[in-house]
Amino acid sequence: MLWSLSCALTLECAGAASPLDRDLCRYRRASAASASEAHAELAAVEDPVVRGAGVITWIRAHPDAPAADAWPLCSLLVGGERKACERKLSSAHLRR
Repeated sequence: MLWSLSCALTLECAGAASPLDRDLCRYRRASAASASEAHAELAAVEDPVVRGAGVITWIRAHPDAPAADAWPLCSLLVGGERKACERKLSSAHLRR
């Protein structure tokens, strides 16, 4: 059921007028979703800046979420952004 919900959320954004509009739609949907749903939404985002903003926004909006749930979101980032995301999750004082 979770897969079908994530799929439905992503498909809702498929009708957006441009790739950026589609990415921003997915960004907005991910912000209010669970960790697994946010991962599905943000994995479909093509623009790396929008995807990175989505990951950081989700982590800031859910400071009490278990790090194990949020950790897969960091895997959507590359290089220094991924390392910063992983540090943020591993240090409680950085999650505030």
